[in-house]
Amino acid sequence: LENLRGAILNRADALDTPDSGVWPSEMQAISEELNQDPELYYYDYFSYSYYDNSTVSRVEFHYHEQYGEAHEAAFEEAVAEALNELKPGMTDLQAVIVFHEYLTQHVAYDSEGLASGELPAEDFSAYGALVLGKAVCQGYAQAYRLLLGRCGIESRYISSDAMNHGWAEVSLFGNWYHVDVTWDDPTPDSVGQSEHTFLLLSDKAIAASDSDAGERHYGWKSDYPRTDDTFDSGILWEDVSTPLYFTDADTLWYLYAEGSGTDQTIYLLCRDWNSGEEAVAASFQEYWPVWGNEYSYWMGAYPGIALWRGRLYLSDKSHIYVYDEERGELETLLAYGCEDGYIYGLAPAADGLRVRVSTDPNESGTVYRYVPEDLPESPFTDVSASDPYYEAVLWALGSGVTDGVTETSFDPEGTCNRAQVVTFLWRAMGRPAPVSSVNPFADVAEGAWYHDAVLWAVEQGITDGTGDAIFSPNATCSYAHILTFLWRAMTGNSASSYGKWYDEPWDWSFTNGVLWGTPLAGGSADITDDCPRSSVVSFLWRCAA
Repeated sequence: LENLRGAILNRADALDTPDSGVWPSEMQAISEELNQDPELYYYDYFSYSYYDNSTVSRVEFHYHEQYGEAHEAAFEEAVAEALNELKPGMTDLQAVIVFHEYLTQHVAYDSEGLASGELPAEDFSAYGALVLGKAVCQGYAQAYRLLLGRCGIESRYISSDAMNHGWAEVSLFGNWYHVDVTWDDPTPDSVGQSEHTFLLLSDKAIAASDSDAGERHYGWKSDYPRTDDTFDSGILWEDVSTPLYFTDADTLWYLYAEGSGTDQTIYLLCRDWNSGEEAVAASFQEYWPVWGNEYSYWMGAYPGIALWRGRLYLSDKSHIYVYDEERGELETLLAYGCEDGYIYGLAPAADGLRVRVSTDPNESGTVYRYVPEDLPESPFTDVSASDPYYEAVLWALGSGVTDGVTETSFDPEGTCNRAQVVTFLWRAMGRPAPVSSVNPFADVAEGAWYHDAVLWAVEQGITDGTGDAIFSPNATCSYAHILTFLWRAMTGNSASSYGKWYDEPWDWSFTNGVLWGTPLAGGSADITDDCPRSSVVSFLWRCAA
């Protein structure tokens, strides 16, 4: 199986297996296993040949024709964007939550395709969910499994012919749990809403849901019982219908509504993930009238919350707020006139916030793009708010890591040398003074602007130069170099435990979402290529900010 999988990952046309030891009767099970592998979205099926009364000797692979190099690059970029939601130091449980929230916010169920009976193949794959933002249950589950797999978390696809439905089962703490992202994503698509009814359930809990409401799971096939009921009830997200957001591995934010009808208070809660202690960060009162009838109102609450560019944004029926963490207050950014409905949801996007306006909370309504007016302006003409490195550049400038090449130009595509990269890292870590004044390098002068940074980096095991008592300060820095420097600085490791010297740093960077928004994540650059300034500050910002 692994040999076949490896050949498919390499897009091989065929694999000769004269000594496979696999009988034709076993190939059906292998085929099913490969078809459930979320990484193989471009794979269709295989055919095989064998001699009479012998094992399989050759396997030929067939692929979906629509996927080319551009599709592969788009897929890896989409995966990297999702992985970027992870924060350094997160646990497997946090990753399970983060990817659940990401998919409910970025994927829409293809109700139109289902109604017409014309569902494209992409709907059933991780590609459809992550790149196209549209899927059916299998696509949701495959995207979820792929993201978990990239983090080393084991999962399986589970399905029920009786329900004509499939979902994921996830391994945590030595136990298995059901996670049905599809049924936690409201249909029709409701931007800003994320249910948590089917997150980490036992067999008993997922089978006991309200059958009258069509929420009971039944008829699945699995050899592994899911008996642990830790997350079945009494868990913090049980009654939360908006996304959960982590600003770092220790801090979780979410909304909680108390009351009903016209007597509702919305609380923004901040939870210490480790201690479980919670505090009310802000609150407001709001209710949602029935459109066209000012004397009627919905009993539920429909506030919005979104984490965008490191800041929390909230909404009620007619306002968008930003949470000022220093003052502990909500600042009004937008007062909406409600000409075509009320605000029923808020979600982040690459180029701003998505705001769902509707006359009914159960309808998709119209989704508008809103760019917060409080977004700080860039002093550089070559860095705009739509650039994925926008925040990183402003952070680097504001924290003294680096400024532009001129007052108005940052030169995001320019390269950096070793002296610059080590100095940027040193500044990002607080400019610590080196313990020793002994300089091991002949090409690092006493008064050089990078002198202290280099000595500190040597003491920390971040670099030992390029050999023969030489540091090579003017040598251009590649992606491999900067990621290895970062990996050593953040983990305390000194050498890759497998493969090339940059293989473990690469895996660590990918798993922790360090690469998102860079050419390396999108597949348009190789790890040995020169690393541009925009990527250098992006990597530093995600690790050291």
